Formats: sequence, structure tokens, C-alpha cells
Amino acid sequence: MKITYYGTAAGEAWPGVFCRCELCEKARALGGKNIRTRSQALVNDDLLLDLPPENHMHSLLYGLDLSKVEALLFTHSHSDHCYPEDLEFLREPYSHTRKGLLEVYGNTAVERRLLETGVSLGGEKERFRFHRIQPNDAFPVLGYRVLALRATHTKTEDGLFYHIEKDGKSLLYAHDTGAMSEENLEEYRKYGPVFHNGDYYRLASFAENHAYDAIMAVSKDKRVAVIDYVEVESRARSRAVRLELAGLRETTLYRSSLTGEVRSGAGWMYAGMLLPRLEWDYSSALIVLEAVAQ
Repeated sequence: MKITYYGTAAGEAWPGVFCRCELCEKARALGGKNIRTRSQALVNDDLLLDLPPENHMHSLLYGLDLSKVEALLFTHSHSDHCYPEDLEFLREPYSHTRKGLLEVYGNTAVERRLLETGVSLGGEKERFRFHRIQPNDAFPVLGYRVLALRATHTKTEDGLFYHIEKDGKSLLYAHDTGAMSEENLEEYRKYGPVFHNGDYYRLASFAENHAYDAIMAVSKDKRVAVIDYVEVESRARSRAVRLELAGLRETTLYRSSLTGEVRSGAGWMYAGMLLPRLEWDYSSALIVLEAVAQ
């Protein structure tokens, strides 16, 4: 796994955009590595982290090849990380060679920024597709296993940082966050190993049902399972959905965090789980099954 940093400064950049202090003036005079732009990084060649105002500058000066980027993870909606206006230029008549959709992931505040700037939430014409995520969501992207964690950064939104894993290598991209909260640490200790080391199952695909996505991770000892359900198009769900689970031990009893119901693994896998009806497009739910002592 390769990571390339294109921007490492805070919101005011470095030197500060309006600052003329001794240190900022020295940075201006020295140039080169003393000039730092706003936050952006690239994993391998295809997974981009954040889209700052310097996005175009990074492509011109530092060789960021946006044509190879297939997915974009936003950490939060602050302007030094989220400049959604650039997404407008994925489509015709601005881009003539783009193949396929750019998969874009972000929280509800990022979603709001996209709508407020008139960019929309994407589609075939726009050449990108937005996925709303929240803390503790785990999802596959381009062969990566991504776990979104709650950042300690702002009280106005659930900022995110990411654990990214692929081919036995992993990366914790924890920018714009203070120390992890005890609640966050506890969640990470408890469910992190399931996402990182467990067995993955694709339970449902939006590409096939045009309404929702669902993935599932099961710990190696089969005592904990985590289901991540995303209602991509809530209006497209005209009836209740019963999802057949996978990878559980048939004779073990499991309790659902959603309803408290206890059933055998065979019951959850063959009779299925009734999914909650969520209110908004791209709303998600994290459901945990834990083995019950017998």
C-alpha cells in the first residue's frame, strides 16, 4: 500500500493566507517544502482522501492523476477538506475521457455541502455517485476494507477518519482529530478485529436491487458478526426486506443489537433478518450479532 501526501496544512494553509508573521514570511522566502497546501492524500493511485480547493493545483504541480482515481473519501465538510465544486467538472462538456462513476463517500454535512453548492448527489450524467456514511460504518471500496471512525474535531457534525486495509496492509488516516474518545476506542477494540480479520460477505447489492446495499463481517471464531446496511434509495423500497445472513455457526445462538431477538445461526441465515426502514437516501444502520452463552 502506497500513500502520497499532497497537502498537509491546516485551513489557513502555510504560510497563513493573511499572515505576515516572522515564521510565515520565512516560509514564503524559502519556498519549496516550506509551502504547505490544504489536506489531501492518495492511497495507491485510485483512492483519494479529501478534495480541497488546491485539488487542481496538486494535479498540475505534483502529478496527482485524477483520471486514475475511482473513489473519494471525505473526512468532513470544512472548506479546507471539502470543495465539492470540482465534482461538477467530471461531466460533459468539461471532461471527455472519464470512464465510469467516481464513488464518493461522506457524512451528512458533506451531503449538505454538495446540495448547497448545486453539485447534486451525482448520477450517470454527473459521473459520480454519493454514498452517505457515518461513524462505525464498514464498507468495501475497490478491494479495500474501509472502517469509518468518529473524529474528535467539531461539534457541528460527525467528522470521520478511516482505517483502510488491503492485501494484508493497513493504514489509519487520522487527521483533523484529537485523541479518540473512550466510547470510540471501546467500539474500535470490540469491532475492529471483526472488520480487519473476519470473513466478509456481500449480502445485497444496489447494482442488482436498485434500493439498498448490505455487507457482513464475521469474526474468525464466529462469535460476533456485524452487518452494515445502507438504504441507497429509500423510496425504491416499496416493501419490507428480509435479508438472509451468512457465515454464522448454525447451532450457535446469536442476539441482535437491533431488536434483542435471539435466534440460532441457522435461523438468521435461512429465515433471514427483517431490515429496518430508514428515512433518508444513503441512511445506514450497523447491526451486531453476538453469541449467547449456552
